[in-house]
Amino acid sequence: MKNRYSTRMKMMALTERHCLLLDLADSIVSTLDTILIAQLILHASLICLLGLQLIVSLAVHDFAVVGTSIMSFNVLMIQLFLYSYMGETLSSKTEAISQAAYLNDWYDLPRNIVRDLCFIIARANVPVHIRAGKFYNIDFNSFKNVLKASVSYFSVLQIMFTQ
Repeated sequence: MKNRYSTRMKMMALTERHCLLLDLADSIVSTLDTILIAQLILHASLICLLGLQLIVSLAVHDFAVVGTSIMSFNVLMIQLFLYSYMGETLSSKTEAISQAAYLNDWYDLPRNIVRDLCFIIARANVPVHIRAGKFYNIDFNSFKNVLKASVSYFSVLQIMFTQ
C-alpha cells in the first residue's frame, strides 16, 4: 500500500513538473515569436545586401570588402544556426518525453498511474516548436532552407553581374 502511495506521489510530482515545463516552453516560444520574425526578415535583407556587396567588390577587386562581406555572412549564418539549434533541441526534447514515459516499466504500475502515463504520452506527442511569426518553424530544416535560398540568390546575382 505504501509503495503504491509513494509511486502515485512521484507520478503526481512528475506530472506537475511536466506541466510547468510545458508552460515555460510556451512562454519562451511566445516571447521569441516576434523577435524571430524580425530577425529572419533582417537576416534575409542583410544576406541580400551582403551578396550584392560581395559581387560588386569582387568586380572592382576590393578584397578587404570581400573579406568583410564573407565574415559578416558567416556571423549571420552562425546566428541563424544558433536559433535553429535552440528550436531543434526544444522539439527533440519534448518528443523524447513520450518515449521516456513509454520505456519505463509501466506494465508493473497500478492502473491509475498507467492512465496518467497515457495522458503524458498523448500530450508529449505534440512537440513544442519555436516559431517565427506563428507560422515558420525554426529548426535545422529552416536553417537549411535559408542557406539554400542565400546560395541561390548569390548565384543569380553573380550571373547577372558577370554578363
